[in-house]
Amino acid sequence: HPLNQYKELFSQLKIKSYKEFLEKDTREALIAGTIMSIQEKKSSKGNPFAIVKFSDNRSEFELFLFSDLLTTNREKLKESNSFVLTLQKDKFLGENTQQRVNVRKILDLSEIINKSYEHVSIELSRDYNIEELKEALKESGNTKINFIVRDKDKSFAFELEKTRKFDFTTFNDVKNKEYVKKISF
Repeated sequence: HPLNQYKELFSQLKIKSYKEFLEKDTREALIAGTIMSIQEKKSSKGNPFAIVKFSDNRSEFELFLFSDLLTTNREKLKESNSFVLTLQKDKFLGENTQQRVNVRKILDLSEIINKSYEHVSIELSRDYNIEELKEALKESGNTKINFIVRDKDKSFAFELEKTRKFDFTTFNDVKNKEYVKKISF
């Protein structure tokens, strides 16, 4: 699935699968999905809306995009494009209790991937390689970077003097180093 390569980033950003969102008791969550198909229609009042079929790495699901979200995102809404959606559950209590899921926000996944983070903490084991880290973080940017090194019962924290570029590509490069324990945003 096209979203599989972002599993670790989704974990960091607390992005869930659609199935998880439905099963859990949370009212709102971030979900990632890739568009499989999109059908535009008009309501009885003439307002445009769309029925969008998404897939994630666990299921396929359909969501309604109403007029405001549809018109502001129409250019990006193409088959095979991936998005992060803010979904919210509304409960209707009646004879048959059913849940309606509303899309509150839709963000192009590429915007999240290419986004520069404001602040990043990188936890390192004692055997870190300063030259490798220097190479991975050589580009100037807007991200404040902290390093945390734990040694037995002590913890040392360092902040780089200058801000650096830290995006999804950098995240992937740094997280794959064997001495990087954790990256927090």
